[in-house]
Amino acid sequence: MYYGAGAGAEPTGSAVVADSWTSRACTPRTRSSACRISLQPDRMSNLKILPMEEVVTAYYCACRSRTGRACSQTSRASSPTAFISINAMVQREPAAGERQVDIIMLTHQTREKSINAAIGKIEKLPVVTGRVTRIRLEELQ
Repeated sequence: MYYGAGAGAEPTGSAVVADSWTSRACTPRTRSSACRISLQPDRMSNLKILPMEEVVTAYYCACRSRTGRACSQTSRASSPTAFISINAMVQREPAAGERQVDIIMLTHQTREKSINAAIGKIEKLPVVTGRVTRIRLEELQ
């Protein structure tokens, strides 16, 4: 189940409510197929739930920046002092008449608290306009 920032509204929010309702309705005596598929208490008893700041994954981040040396300033802000390793970074040429560019960054795996710290630094840069958009990249195995 997703919670907190990024859990979404409307369709995603209704899915969270449905999951909550299903988990509440499923008891050891329940025999519905939905309960057998969605909630398996015997498999969950030994799971440790990590705080989000300790979750390790790669990230896709994007932001808008004034033209110039935006990429170099952004990469310095997310330097090893923030425990972020950049896999790839792209700054495309601005369109005719544009004064801002998109910067796209893909990180190697890192902790959520490290990406939060790096994003905080990036958003304070004078060349960055607006907020950094972040997507967690999960590899399902």
